[in-house]
Amino acid sequence: RAKGIALNMLPVCTDVLDDAFSDRLYKWGDNEQEKEGQPGCQAILQRELLPLKSDGENLGIFDVRSLALPEVHGEKQKSNGYSDLAIGNLATLSLPDTRDLTFGLSAALIELKTAKAPLKNGQLLLQLISFSSISNAEQGVVVLGTDCATKWRLVYFTKFNEITIQQYVCGKKCLDDFSLLIERGAEKAQSL
Repeated sequence: RAKGIALNMLPVCTDVLDDAFSDRLYKWGDNEQEKEGQPGCQAILQRELLPLKSDGENLGIFDVRSLALPEVHGEKQKSNGYSDLAIGNLATLSLPDTRDLTFGLSAALIELKTAKAPLKNGQLLLQLISFSSISNAEQGVVVLGTDCATKWRLVYFTKFNEITIQQYVCGKKCLDDFSLLIERGAEKAQSL
């Protein structure tokens, strides 16, 4: 537990919504790395998630690989980090010279992993905590960890200072829940 935050790990969600979804999954090549951009994975996420709205605003998916999240401090240690993609305000973040506003105007982060790289709860938790400190959505933010093939995990605040981690077997179910968390993020942040 960090900074007085409780952690709730749910059992793996085994609900399957769409067997055909597996035909649309990204196939990783042997030499591919998430930092190289995986256009197929990003295209899957755009196709499955967009159009998406939060607080009446249209959202888009933005590359944030070169933007650092704020440092998280606790018990004489500190950590900062990066993520791969952010889901934020499409109208504003599409304007020139707004890249530095991306985290503040975003509701979600996406951490992409290769087929061989594991999802790391510690990394996803730090991203969520750091991101919530800079986003207008505060504790209404959500983080998705995925390889767009077999790994699907959501990390989000369920209530004030309580974080839930949910692993999924079905990517479609995970993305549906991710969309709902984003759409409800603004109202949830106001209630926490």
